[in-house]
This record gives sequence, structure tokens and C-alpha cells, in this order.
Amino acid sequence: MGKKAIVFILFFLTQAAVLFSAINPQSKDEFYSNFSPLILYPAITCQLPHLDTQVLSTWWELKILLTSNVNYRIQEGEKTYSGNFSFTTSWTGILEPDEEDFIIYHVNSYFVKWDGAESVNTPDSHEILLTSDFSEIPSFHFECILRKEDKYNFDFFVQGFLVPQNPSNHKYNLILPATAENSNLVYDISYNSYVKEGSNKVFLDKKSILNRPLKKTFKWSWKYQKWHSEEKMPVYFSQFHETEVIISLKPRNSSSASWDRPAVWKPYKALCARVVFIIDPA
Repeated sequence: MGKKAIVFILFFLTQAAVLFSAINPQSKDEFYSNFSPLILYPAITCQLPHLDTQVLSTWWELKILLTSNVNYRIQEGEKTYSGNFSFTTSWTGILEPDEEDFIIYHVNSYFVKWDGAESVNTPDSHEILLTSDFSEIPSFHFECILRKEDKYNFDFFVQGFLVPQNPSNHKYNLILPATAENSNLVYDISYNSYVKEGSNKVFLDKKSILNRPLKKTFKWSWKYQKWHSEEKMPVYFSQFHETEVIISLKPRNSSSASWDRPAVWKPYKALCARVVFIIDPA
């Protein structure tokens, strides 16, 4: 029905109400109680905003940027190994709605920064090994996102490696950042139990995933120390890292630039209950 027709009907009903009330004043209240819905409903309808389905997001660009500063120290007899390095890793993907969850497509991941060194000191020597010469480097692993009530909880971690990287008789597992959902007793310890400041609970509120850009930052520090016994000799190993995670979402819709999905994608992870799972390129 056009606007002109609605205006005409409203005018007609109003005039009818005035005329009816003039003829029979006692029935004025009865008239309005019977006919007010007819008068008011078109007016209310005219004020409702028109929902343009083209503005609804059909997918989102997801970016995870993780930066960590790492320190460790191994005291083994007269030798002391000290490591100090930092790295930044970037993970990008696409989110597509799947009823109450999402399907995630892994698009790209790489190290933005990887820098530092490890030194070994004895009473007679001092040697330094740069991270560019390390035989192993960290690796970022995005497991899944779990939906819990009104939150989407991220499950990812950075795989550590054995230290010291300098020549040594014994090696130890260096533990690197993990989110709260990935605590799973890494290397026989609970990662979450050694978070000292901040929180490694990385999540997005369901209501925050809307048709506007979103950026959320999480920070925490972590420390673990342990005495080992190697050939009846005590070895002290301490490790510490500070971590910052930035989650960014950019909404896209059918009218915006699309992304080129390869013809073949294979399941990457789909093992978590109530999960947003990840699909990797084949």
C-alpha cells in the first residue's frame, strides 16, 4: 500500500471519528477503543525501518596477531644458558556463518618477527647463538573455537622447542603461549596454573560479532621454574614469557569484494564439541 493511500485512510478515519463523536458524544470512547487500532497500526508501520538484507554480513575477515617476549635460564653446573627472544606471528582466515557457529577457512599464516639470541657462559668462555641460527623455531597452531553459552572461546597455542640451542648434554622443553582452552597439561603441567598476570582466556562475545569492525586485545604473563636431576647433578630451569594477542574481525557482505576460495579444501580440525572448525587448503 502506498504512502498516499495510508494518509488518505488515516484522514478518513479521523474525520469519521470527529463526526461520530459530534452526533453521539457518549459513544466517543467506545469508538476510539474499537477503531484506534485501525488508526494507529498504519502509522506505526510507516515508522518501522526497512531491513536491507544486503547490509547483513555473509562473512568476516579474521586476523590473529600474537606477540611474545620470551626469557629462559638453565643453570647446569658451571654452565649457564640464557635465552632472550621475541616473535610476532600472524594468522588470517575467513569466517562463514553456520547456523549458531562458524566455519573457518585458513588463508595465511607467517612470522612477522623472529629475533633474539641464546648465550652460554662458563668461567672461561662466553658464546652467543642468534635466533637466525637456531635449529628449531616456534610454530603457531590454531585448533578451534568453542561456543560456550554467549561466548566464542579461541583454542590455539605456540609450539615450543628444546633448549638450550647451544651444544649441551641435556635438553628441556621450552613452553610458549597457549590460550586457556588449550591448557591440556602441556608437557605434564597445566599451563593455566602458571599464568601470573592478566588472562589467557581469549574469546569474543556472541553479541559483539556484528556488522562493524571489531578489535580486541588480550595480555598475560607466564612463569615456570623447576629443578631437574641429571646424573646426580641439580639443574635449574626457569622460563618466562609475556604475550599480547590481538583479534580483529572485519565484516563483509555479498556486495563487497569477495574472496577466492580454492576448489578443494580439506578438514583441518573438527574434534571439539560445539565447535567452530577450521578448513585448510589441500
